[in-house]
Amino acid sequence: RALADHHGHPYWQWAGRTWEALGHLIDGDLDRAEAEATAAAALQVGGGGETGACFGVNLVAIRCLQGRAPEVVDLVARAVEAFPHVPCYR
Repeated sequence: RALADHHGHPYWQWAGRTWEALGHLIDGDLDRAEAEATAAAALQVGGGGETGACFGVNLVAIRCLQGRAPEVVDLVARAVEAFPHVPCYR
């Protein structure tokens, strides 16, 4: 991520932050995971589609681990409607 930031490469800046969010999630640091996921989403790489989907997946995982799953039911429902062919959304 340091190299991506140094060179100002938007895609790799986003990817680095996204992977860091996942690392914090795995480590159980949910506040930091959410902060990194939010920072990654703010970069709006590729018009926001991939960025938004990735942020949604991260947010669902974070909220579930926080015991706040009901907060993301609507988000998952929208994903199911938008991507009915993706089995994990169903």
